[in-house]
Amino acid sequence: MKVFDFDNTLYNGESAIDFVLYLIKGNKKILLWIPKIAVGLLKYKLCLVGKDAIENQLNAFLKFVANDGRDLKTVVSEFWIRNEKNLKPHLLKLVEKEDAIITGSPSFLIEGIKDKLGTSKLDCSDFDMVNYHINFLNYGENKVKKYRELYGDKPIDVFYTDSYNDQPMMDISKEVYLVTKNKVKKIK
Repeated sequence: MKVFDFDNTLYNGESAIDFVLYLIKGNKKILLWIPKIAVGLLKYKLCLVGKDAIENQLNAFLKFVANDGRDLKTVVSEFWIRNEKNLKPHLLKLVEKEDAIITGSPSFLIEGIKDKLGTSKLDCSDFDMVNYHINFLNYGENKVKKYRELYGDKPIDVFYTDSYNDQPMMDISKEVYLVTKNKVKKIK
């Protein structure tokens, strides 16, 4: 089984950040959240706050976005019409239906492009569309927890990622390829 990270691996960029930038075009009030989220992410990176704090902040932001009057599914569809060009075809052709894509991006966002990804095994951050709440942030060690929950001890033959932040996934993979822009380099 091959497993692929999504952002900066199969997608050129960070899809969630691109999505927020797309949302800003339709609602300039979202700009008020950018400093709060940036400070929160910085504090998280510096280990000054835990995942719960950043999740709470992201949940508040998502509720704000959800209440701006636009239908989220429609906005996601429109986003992918504009951003599908950021998918990397040379890497997507490696994805087979038995492979998995594991990402920290929210499920509602990745579901909007699932027909182009070559597999239905999309393991994302779990997002409650009714309450606009992140139930599970699929990042770091949580990616391994999610993988084990879904696939048990099934070995990962090959893992593709853009970042050493995925070290927990690298550790349980036989081979690892680091993706930098359009270059792929075997590192394990």
